[in-house]
Amino acid sequence: FDTAKMDTAGQLGQVAEVSLTPSTSPYTTLNHALREWVPNQVVENADSPIQPLAHAEENLARYLMLAREIRVSAQMFSTANYGSNTLALAGGSRWDTSTGTPVTDTWSGIQAINVNDEMLAVYGEQVWNKLITNPEAKSYITNRPSSEAGATPLLMNDDTWGKAFGFRGVRVGRMRSNSANDPSSASYGYVWGKSAAFVHVPESPGIMTTAFGYTFRWRQLQHRIHFDPIRGVEGAFMVQVNHSDAEQIIDSTGATGYLYTTCVS
Repeated sequence: FDTAKMDTAGQLGQVAEVSLTPSTSPYTTLNHALREWVPNQVVENADSPIQPLAHAEENLARYLMLAREIRVSAQMFSTANYGSNTLALAGGSRWDTSTGTPVTDTWSGIQAINVNDEMLAVYGEQVWNKLITNPEAKSYITNRPSSEAGATPLLMNDDTWGKAFGFRGVRVGRMRSNSANDPSSASYGYVWGKSAAFVHVPESPGIMTTAFGYTFRWRQLQHRIHFDPIRGVEGAFMVQVNHSDAEQIIDSTGATGYLYTTCVS
């Protein structure tokens, strides 16, 4: 943050002024919607506790949230959003090698961020699974004496790792998605790549608060059910779920984040 030139004042003196200049960068929320038809015969023939309409709503919401997670992961792990604060690891510096130094790298990344309080650490699952077995990482966590965080842990987890670096939280992206279209055989891949990001995200976000990025949402998830009597044999219910979001990077200079790519082979 910038510092005020003066913040002291006499009892009747003129008080120094500061001024925040908001950005005029535009953003647009995009509509995201899916629908499903549920035959009336299925609804009437459903035994308790099966609720076809409610299940359809849940299924559609999962599709939409998966699509949102894919968009967020693309933004989070894009080198274009970190300015010069990004580094591609290679060879023996990768964290799945015995010579990789994730502890040293984490501290280096944090120190390179100008706004490094209220930090979140975000890892792809492939990175996290190798990180927790890395020799330097295990030694840093499990070889320490007991502290205010508790006794020496037997295992490293997201809680102990986060506390060791002062992260507000640690997020591990474990989602996988099927990229094949029916009727092709399923082809699952990782939604989150082989990267690790450290970003400043305030616990209490605000439109005038510095942050790596925000999701702007116009309304929450909207659910609609409409009955069409001429659809199918005995009519059918159209179930629709929609929302309008914009995943917006607020700072892309590197002042609020650091990104390591190709952290593992």
